[in-house]
Amino acid sequence: MEDGSATYLFTGTIKSKESIPVLDDPVIVEFSSSTRCFDVVVFSQQGVAIVDCVIYDTDSLGVVSLKNQFIYIDLKTHQPTKHVDNEMYVRFSNITARRMTRFNDPKTGYQYMLRTYIAGGVDSANIDNTYMELFEASDPSDLQILRVVDRSFLGLATLSITDFKVYLGDIFILDYGTGLFRIDITSSQHLAAFGHFRG
Repeated sequence: MEDGSATYLFTGTIKSKESIPVLDDPVIVEFSSSTRCFDVVVFSQQGVAIVDCVIYDTDSLGVVSLKNQFIYIDLKTHQPTKHVDNEMYVRFSNITARRMTRFNDPKTGYQYMLRTYIAGGVDSANIDNTYMELFEASDPSDLQILRVVDRSFLGLATLSITDFKVYLGDIFILDYGTGLFRIDITSSQHLAAFGHFRG
């Protein structure tokens, strides 16, 4: 949650199926008006949460640039432990929404993290140039980018991702213009597009 100058992370405990979660005290992820955070992925076994953020920087000429950053939160101490800058492959001038999720491959047992730029969450100039990133996450403290699923990967002139979902071991990406794509991760950790369902 953001209040305009700070980002808070709320965690909680589900004590029974009949009651709502009991919330812990909020964690202050960051306190900066130039930072905007979007989503979080929790790795409970490793005791860490990774918050996905972007930092806005304006130079002396008024030109705005964006920088990606993961903020790591220790789930025991409820404190940020490190900030890790990471790549942005399109020069977006504004990002208002972005989504992340975990993905455990049932065939291999490998653990991944997905981050997706969605068409409704980027500047209008790049609405047809969104993409998904696949990170290898067996060690969440050292995420490794494996593949970027973009318009080139799918053989498209444009890619406007409106939604995505992980279902039964496959990744599904919904493109506004051309329909649904099914992506599979092979045992050798390569990505392949195995299906295209036009709407």
